[in-house]
Amino acid sequence: MKTRTLLTALLLCCTVSFLSGQTDACVGGLTQYNITLKNIPFQGKVYLRSCHLDTYEVIDSAVVKKGKAKLRNTKEWFPDGLYTIVNEDHSYRLPVLLDTETSFTIVLPTQTEESVLVIGSEKNEELQQFIRKMSLGKVSPQDVSVALETSPDSYLTRVKTILYFTHYKQLIDTSFFTLWSRWYNFRDARSLHTSPYFFRTLSEYLSDYDVTIEDKSYVIDHLLAQCNLCSRDEITSFIFNTINDLRDPYYDPLLVHLYDDYNRTWIPEDRERLLKRKMDRLRKIIPGAKIPELVSHDIEGKAHSTKEISTHYTVLWFWDPDCDHCQVMTPQLHEMYQRLDTLADFEVFAVEVNEDFDRWKAFSDEHHLWDWINLSTSMGEANIDFIEYFDIMTTPVIFLIDNQTSAIIARQITLEELETFFKQHPKN
Repeated sequence: MKTRTLLTALLLCCTVSFLSGQTDACVGGLTQYNITLKNIPFQGKVYLRSCHLDTYEVIDSAVVKKGKAKLRNTKEWFPDGLYTIVNEDHSYRLPVLLDTETSFTIVLPTQTEESVLVIGSEKNEELQQFIRKMSLGKVSPQDVSVALETSPDSYLTRVKTILYFTHYKQLIDTSFFTLWSRWYNFRDARSLHTSPYFFRTLSEYLSDYDVTIEDKSYVIDHLLAQCNLCSRDEITSFIFNTINDLRDPYYDPLLVHLYDDYNRTWIPEDRERLLKRKMDRLRKIIPGAKIPELVSHDIEGKAHSTKEISTHYTVLWFWDPDCDHCQVMTPQLHEMYQRLDTLADFEVFAVEVNEDFDRWKAFSDEHHLWDWINLSTSMGEANIDFIEYFDIMTTPVIFLIDNQTSAIIARQITLEELETFFKQHPKN
């Protein structure tokens, strides 16, 4: 699944399936519902719960009195789509559709009756019959597949399909591409209000380190291409925020891609300025970006430039002798530098950024760091602000640079990954 050939084949099949018979419907809006519940087998309250992307939200509640409750709304706008009636501990769940039919009665089963009865809504009656058959094991994957083929533009069909696969937990082992192409329809923005399962699965996919950044970008582009204008902004925002919350430089190219290559109408006005500044910084330090000449000073005050380095690769190492991680990792990097001297063609351009001369000199003396390019901002002003340019929030910060092109190969990789790279790219 991780090869580009298989990705292309899957996406082609999914896109054909997805586009057949689809509409570009935006989510509709309602201002009233009147749901009466009878034969309620528990006390307390019932809640009407909505879904949006990967979260649930309670939008209404009613007290159960003598086995009855009424959920009503006559003023506030709400989107049409799938809702769920639940009790206080969420041990009871009853999916309901609210669109053209908003006033109906639900009679819950008693000891003598086995199924839910819905009066006043044919769609909800059909939905409850489906749920009943599903609980009895009378619905198969083939039934769901046939329903999708015969009525691909039916929102009710897609709701039943998603409920089926969620109930049997069969989405876990299913191709990610099938999730959106077969069961969700993002040309119908009600898909944003159908089930959080897709978006939770999408979050897992985005954070999966076994999937390359290139393949994630490929999938995201095709997913967003299937959306209409009503859903694209929300899904773009969801993907961006999910990746951003990981706070991992590994994902910076995806953040920049979403920001640079898509309409920015998904960005809230209060975040626009800060986000632009962040993207301007990240754009300069993602893999492939070219770094400018860097100049800093050694223990004697002599200036050293990255342009003077003749090796194939440079490891930029920005560190602080007061940093606990730096105290551990700097000697480890130095040990690797000495051990791989005859194997790999690289130099270390190490810059102490805290301007603490005494700590820098003492640490360098203790760990014998003077055989690589060992520099400190305490010895003279650098030619650029390293902290600002390289977005140094914490230390250490590591970059692997290809000196032939001045391009960044990797950022914030582990020392183990760095050693693996050099073993895979030995001296000629």
